[in-house]
Amino acid sequence: MSFHSVQKFGMLGILVATLSLGWVTQSADASAEKTVIVKIEAMQFRPKEISISFGQEIEWINNDLVPHTATSAGNFDSKTIEPGKSWKFKPKKRGLFKYVCSFHPAMSGSIEVDGRVNIKTDTNNRISETETLTQKY
Repeated sequence: MSFHSVQKFGMLGILVATLSLGWVTQSADASAEKTVIVKIEAMQFRPKEISISFGQEIEWINNDLVPHTATSAGNFDSKTIEPGKSWKFKPKKRGLFKYVCSFHPAMSGSIEVDGRVNIKTDTNNRISETETLTQKY
């Protein structure tokens, strides 16, 4: 095999590796953008508690026989979600959002959006403690 042949195969390997890495990165980004589904059935939000990444969308699907809402005072309000209908929402800030159905207040749920970690260091730049930063709503 000549030097030029090795050089061509080496460049081909780098190209394939680069394209593969790009594909893996795009796949990871695509999964982060997936819509999270919350089903409304039997007078409950299912799942009741969810954690999502900032920028992810949530869709509430009403599979119940009666209308419902997904309402978090001061944060979001679906208005009426009729049976067989759905409503989508993408949080615009991080934190913990507790919500209820305004027609049936015993129905409740929560969404945690990207709990961020704050790392504190001592004077020698060593980690002394960490705390999760979330806003309570």
